[in-house]
Amino acid sequence: NTLPVTKQLSLEAGFERGFHLLGPNQSFNSVTAGFGWTPNSDFRASARYEYRDRGGVGKLFTVGAAGRLTSGITALSRFQLSRGSFEGRSTASTEGMAALAIRPLESDRFGLLFSYEHRSMTQTPLRLSPTRDRLDSLSTDAYHQLTRRLELYGHFALRLTANGQPDLPFVSTTSYLAQARAQYLMTSRLDWAIETRLLFQPSSHTSRTTYATELGFWVLPDLRVAGGYNFTGAQEPAGSNVLPRRRGFYFTISTKLSHLFDLFGTSTEGLATKYSQTSTPPDKSEVKKN
Repeated sequence: NTLPVTKQLSLEAGFERGFHLLGPNQSFNSVTAGFGWTPNSDFRASARYEYRDRGGVGKLFTVGAAGRLTSGITALSRFQLSRGSFEGRSTASTEGMAALAIRPLESDRFGLLFSYEHRSMTQTPLRLSPTRDRLDSLSTDAYHQLTRRLELYGHFALRLTANGQPDLPFVSTTSYLAQARAQYLMTSRLDWAIETRLLFQPSSHTSRTTYATELGFWVLPDLRVAGGYNFTGAQEPAGSNVLPRRRGFYFTISTKLSHLFDLFGTSTEGLATKYSQTSTPPDKSEVKKN
């Protein structure tokens, strides 16, 4: 149940009781409590706590916030902490995420996104060493409409993964991903794009490079079909050839959600007049960011 306290604050409360009738299991309880806070139209925060005793004891706490910092900058964050003990095994996990988007409202020609994600989990079986897993990911996406016909897109990501088991030591590995794409609008419906990607893992001296070119056709303002050819090269340590090299033609269908969900307040006026102005290339709000 959600209980409104004021226009800005609401409380959440819930209780569940399960009665076991037959079999080796037992009855259980579940309790939920939380709140939501919306001081204005540009910010929202919430928190939630859950407790249950089904097959053991489990606790979950989640807090998050999202808001518009300025007219063209939005931010989002979420944190979750869980603890549990089931069938003689205790588990603890932590998840966190934060993101910052920069996109001026007066123009769709430029956009920048920063995001960070963290996940960690520890499982401790009875009378054994714990099993640990960790994942940290940091990424940046950017696009820029250099001219009315030429678009540039870039992506960079760094990922740290770590794992340790009772019979193995705790080991971490870092991987890097870089991507660059250029797309040129030849007519109101037809475009040509080139793209390259690099995946590199320093610890294993492994890398993979991909080059691709494609020709796309806008069936609708929100729907694009394209066909292309990719060239893939891989490098493994000691000259081995373990990673597969998939080269050849490909076909892709892509769309965007800005028009469907009105993301960032995108105007539909330009989308409706896209095909009526064939001599003028569409603005960024009419072209999908690949």
